[in-house]
Amino acid sequence: MSSYPRVTRSITVERCEKFLSKEFFSDINLYSQLYEKCTKSEEYIKFSVYNVPDLKRITFEEAVKAKYKPAKRGDSFGPSWSTHWFHVNVRVPDDWIGEEVQFLWDSRSEAMVWTTDGTPLQGLTGTDGDDRRVDYVLTRSSKGGDKFEFYIEMACMFGNAIGSSIDPPDPNRYFTLHQVELAVPNQGAWQLMYDFQVILEMAKEVPHDTMRSAQALNAANKIVNTFQPGDNNSIQEALKISNEFLKHKNGSTQYTLTAVGHCHIDTAWLW
Repeated sequence: MSSYPRVTRSITVERCEKFLSKEFFSDINLYSQLYEKCTKSEEYIKFSVYNVPDLKRITFEEAVKAKYKPAKRGDSFGPSWSTHWFHVNVRVPDDWIGEEVQFLWDSRSEAMVWTTDGTPLQGLTGTDGDDRRVDYVLTRSSKGGDKFEFYIEMACMFGNAIGSSIDPPDPNRYFTLHQVELAVPNQGAWQLMYDFQVILEMAKEVPHDTMRSAQALNAANKIVNTFQPGDNNSIQEALKISNEFLKHKNGSTQYTLTAVGHCHIDTAWLW
């Protein structure tokens, strides 16, 4: 009998799922390491809003000429189908020299980033689902104290249904401005998250009685064992595990079985 303890698949899978959970252990799992620096301070982020009346759709030229009023994180905007324009000014902290800096905006709805001359740059989707995208890269390498000015068009037209996305919409739904931050991403943690998602899904979706599924679950479990909150070196070690697993093509990960025929002839035995 092996001295190695038996791995219970269901428990191991759940353990690995918690490693990426936003709900459970998010203060010590991988999600706690996705950003190395963050600030919500009004010292660095200032923005105001123009609430477009009567569910109108206005042009950028009309939006920039409108009268804006102060806004803050936590404010709610609506109703359904309405549009709200934000004028944003940010300044990167002086000590973030050499860092990639992202502007994080989650209005729990769809939004669009515009330059001050009216060029649409990027869409934003505020949600906790797989389609979440709340990051807009301001600079790949900050000089410290960098200043940026832009507009955000918020559309209250994402997830208006009361239940699932195909249910009848609630015409009076309001969306809360959930997140407005400047942040420096931990690139290693993000890469590990993407790798881990692929490996864990392989462990769960590839037939459980196959070698590849077992290898994937073993790699995922090793990554969880290796990771230590607040230790970027442990993230690099975990990336070595994920890279070793993912570099193999499917065929190279399987055992090679050879069937050898044997003909036994008893020439000396007297039947």
